[in-house]
Amino acid sequence: LKSVTHIREFCAIADKHCDGHMRFTNRNTIEFMVDDNCKVDRLIMDLEGRKLDGASFKFRIGGTGAAVTNIIHTKAWIHCHTRATDASGPVKATMDELFADFQNHRLAAKLRVSLACCLYMCGAVQ
Repeated sequence: LKSVTHIREFCAIADKHCDGHMRFTNRNTIEFMVDDNCKVDRLIMDLEGRKLDGASFKFRIGGTGAAVTNIIHTKAWIHCHTRATDASGPVKATMDELFADFQNHRLAAKLRVSLACCLYMCGAVQ
């Protein structure tokens, strides 16, 4: 889930650095698309400079190549009446542990992590 304000921020970043070009992957990752390598460093500096109130990264950079991709999970607290758990907490804790592997290409291959709140897996995390 993203707020309108957050999506507008994505669009402003894309307008500033990528001539408005960005996309969302099927794992809900934002990809900013540039047409020149010299734009990449400025984009990365801008993204790394944006922090949340607790000084953590607002935009994580990584998830490509031999790394951990963005964790996909269901959001049962929004709609489900029979959930076994809410995935948001465990996913946050897991990604905190795997964050270094999200940023670096040191794994043998791409690693995808998913979490469903129950056996129905309505979030299509299989």
